[in-house]
Amino acid sequence: MTGYLKTAVLVLFFFLVPVGFILLVSPPLFKNAFISPDLAQLSGVGLKRKNPRIVYQEDRELETSYASKERWYAIVRNASDLDPHKGDVFLVSFLVRFNGFPSERKRHNIIEKYDTSKRPYPGWAIGIKKINGLIRPQVYWRDAKGHGGWYTFDSLKPKKNTWYSLTLIARDSKYLSLYIEPLEHESIAPETKLVSFLGGHKIENILTPSSKSDLSLGVVRSEGKSFRGDLARVVIGHPSSLVEKIYFLLEFLEGGSGLLKTKLDSRDLVLAINERWQDESQGKHPIERT
Repeated sequence: MTGYLKTAVLVLFFFLVPVGFILLVSPPLFKNAFISPDLAQLSGVGLKRKNPRIVYQEDRELETSYASKERWYAIVRNASDLDPHKGDVFLVSFLVRFNGFPSERKRHNIIEKYDTSKRPYPGWAIGIKKINGLIRPQVYWRDAKGHGGWYTFDSLKPKKNTWYSLTLIARDSKYLSLYIEPLEHESIAPETKLVSFLGGHKIENILTPSSKSDLSLGVVRSEGKSFRGDLARVVIGHPSSLVEKIYFLLEFLEGGSGLLKTKLDSRDLVLAINERWQDESQGKHPIERT
């Protein structure tokens, strides 16, 4: 009996110790969280770094180029590559700095490409809305048959005059996910959460949205619905492949859209706006200031 007991103890010891070690050293979620329809349960997951974040030279250039208090936005004329394509990955990433926020139940569209004057208003957009006192990012995703609409994500606590990188990923026409990273112009303390996952939504029953509208960067509306702030480094792509596991995706997104355009294959980039508001992608879309 004693021999059996010793054997059992040894088996448990040599089984549990390696498993415990793997769990200890593995990234969050044990590397098994995929970008899937179950994304909602992962809301709030974030990437942390053991070392302070470096200050990128592009950050300083960005701050210098936006030192003026002048506010202006832009339009990119309609092109099919600025819309998602059926069955592929659609990525939109940009830097945003808020100078004000919407009042209760109002929405500020930051970037949009949908038919605002033609029912059922097909297309896509990204904005923020105040709901019960909280700032909630929203994504508009609507097809030509009227399926879809505004999808709400986890609340934010954005500071005025602070740059944030906001990234939307629509994967395989099945689900949307949204990510945010504050881009401070100083070192961030160790273990500070950088890229955060804001939630996901299923879009399996919605056709791929497209519109004949121009892409508006910074949207002006009446009745207090105009976006107030700055936009920079807008990137749109159709990545032929993109990592799925959540931890590695957060790591890939770190550094904002200015670095993201260097991580994607140039053939997958359809819009890459630099600090001079010129398109560096293969599309070379003309950009009109408004």
